[in-house]
Amino acid sequence: MSVSVGQPVPDFTLPDLDGKEHRLAEHRGHIVVLVFWAATCDVTQRYTAYLNGFYEAYKPKGVVVLGVDAHAWDTPERIRWALEEHRIQFPMLRDADGRVADLFGVTVTPTVCVIDREGHLRYWGAIDDRSAEKPWPNVVYLENAVDALLLGNDVDDPRNEPWGCPIERA
Repeated sequence: MSVSVGQPVPDFTLPDLDGKEHRLAEHRGHIVVLVFWAATCDVTQRYTAYLNGFYEAYKPKGVVVLGVDAHAWDTPERIRWALEEHRIQFPMLRDADGRVADLFGVTVTPTVCVIDREGHLRYWGAIDDRSAEKPWPNVVYLENAVDALLLGNDVDDPRNEPWGCPIERA
């Protein structure tokens, strides 16, 4: 069973590539953006420059951005290579067994989940309204959701179906 928009998110712990454990609860009081990402997904790679810019713009506002790679075939070496190649600035966590992806019902990358300061899921889905047929966005769902939460407002459009690469399972 996955967490639905509006529900509290259960605490979880995931390691980074150096083995350091990261707990979601450590970020209570901050807006947290989980970016389900994949080193081997070309759609995810199209968003890397945008995600780096988002991270740099929202970090000073107290927004925490955490990447989560849940692809079974993305080895730590492959992930490190992709992080260096694309100069990813935000921390990348490894969800090797896919349990956190399952917790959020994530089946494709990229998918973003925005968690409010109290630990409730407030947005789930696509970063923006791009698609395979539409290469440039008109609406950036991620920024709209985070901006609303920063202002203390509800997210107007809390769920948008993502598109991308299926998460590969072992």
